[in-house]
Amino acid sequence: MKKNISLLFALVLAVSTVKAQWFVGSKDVKDDVVLKFGVISDTHFENNMGEGAQVKVPQAVRNLTAHGPLEALFVVGDVTNNGEAAQYEMVASAFLNDENYNTRVGKNVFMMGNHDNYSASGQQNFMKGLAPLNGGEDYPLDQYLEIGGYPFITISQRDGGAVNVGASGYPQEV
Repeated sequence: MKKNISLLFALVLAVSTVKAQWFVGSKDVKDDVVLKFGVISDTHFENNMGEGAQVKVPQAVRNLTAHGPLEALFVVGDVTNNGEAAQYEMVASAFLNDENYNTRVGKNVFMMGNHDNYSASGQQNFMKGLAPLNGGEDYPLDQYLEIGGYPFITISQRDGGAVNVGASGYPQEV
């Protein structure tokens, strides 16, 4: 059920267009401000099932960027299958390959999920493995970003355990 909801959420957000008008003090934003971003979830690089992420993710990125430039592409949760360093090399290779994009993407943004932290050094592998996508610097686990004038906050999962929201509404480890 949780996976179905996540998949539905990712599909709904796959290519979202946000149009907003608001006033901040005396500064107003134009009617035609449009922010386009894509979301890909649960890529599971190196899951060794079917065609796998090395084929499917480039196809998805080409499909998302076929509709015009994106300000951002969010790759969220379970980027790898189990957080191994070699799997992050595959991720970096896929997202650094210009042939996988039809049009430009302003920024690729990654968030770690529980599968990315299965390895004993999962967080370290995430930060070091995505460094090529962050100007060579360790990739942050959490970020505050402004993209196209809009604020975005990313929060990565810190452990490899599954988390479920119980009847109380608070997260409970499963």
